[in-house]
Amino acid sequence: MNRQHFTNGSGYIFVEGEIDENQIHGTGESYYPRLIVPVKLRFNPIQIPDTDYLFTSMDAKLKVQNTLLADAMPYRLEIVQHSLLSVLCDLTAHLEFPLESRRIAHLEFLRDGKDLPLQLELNIASEEHGLSPGIEKVKRPPTWGLRWFRPQRATLEFTVPRSVWVERVLPKVGHGMIHVVELPAVPLAACQALKHSYDALRLGQSLHTQGLYDEAVNKCRIALEPFFDYIPVDATNKDSRKIPELKKVWQIRLGEATYDWLNRTLVTIKVAANPTAHSPNPHFDQFESQMLMAIATTVIAYAARSLDAEKDK
Repeated sequence: MNRQHFTNGSGYIFVEGEIDENQIHGTGESYYPRLIVPVKLRFNPIQIPDTDYLFTSMDAKLKVQNTLLADAMPYRLEIVQHSLLSVLCDLTAHLEFPLESRRIAHLEFLRDGKDLPLQLELNIASEEHGLSPGIEKVKRPPTWGLRWFRPQRATLEFTVPRSVWVERVLPKVGHGMIHVVELPAVPLAACQALKHSYDALRLGQSLHTQGLYDEAVNKCRIALEPFFDYIPVDATNKDSRKIPELKKVWQIRLGEATYDWLNRTLVTIKVAANPTAHSPNPHFDQFESQMLMAIATTVIAYAARSLDAEKDK
């Protein structure tokens, strides 16, 4: 946490603010997703003689990479600081920023499995009031003289830790969940011939739940490795480019028609996952990672079932 003071052009620091990044969370599920950002405000004693301040409301803009992401819902304050009463006043404002799936997906793309830096532009509406000379505070009239409107402004830069984003935000806005694909007929873990694939898929699921979508998809690619031979495009050239092809042994086990189908399916998954091995840039969002994992798991489980049936013959 780092505390920032608000400015208003008067040279005095009337308000300070700070954000506890570990308290940020999501709410509303997928029906009404909102990001909740708690902002702790400290209203300092007024140092100007015969002057009071009325703080009426606060609005906020949430930005990512200096681009507006969302406006906060209106927040009422109604805080009065009297110059004759030298006291601190602390308040925690829970700002709500409405989101939707496209903006959440955009944040996931920018975050790329890491911490998420954000900026919060705050504006507190405040009024400067003066006292009538010689009037004691106990006899102060209910309405006192308005001198000026002095908005208090501050920009707070903060970073949401990856763990907070994955555990407290994504699941609460309906965007961080992985759907379990149940395959009770063929426990993939029990198929020793595909243990390499099973371990890769299990690690991929763990990476997915951490929001590391590219890494999760790459594990799908690794899970498919035991199925392929790599055939050179030009058999006469040892440096020829090689293309993946389902091992021919599967043709005997499955028959030609099923072999052709499985070959096309696995090659498609492998090609789709290949960019993660050749470029450092992010490629996959939460939905794409989830779908590729589901398809890879299902197809590999189908292969495991074929092996299991062959073993029982």
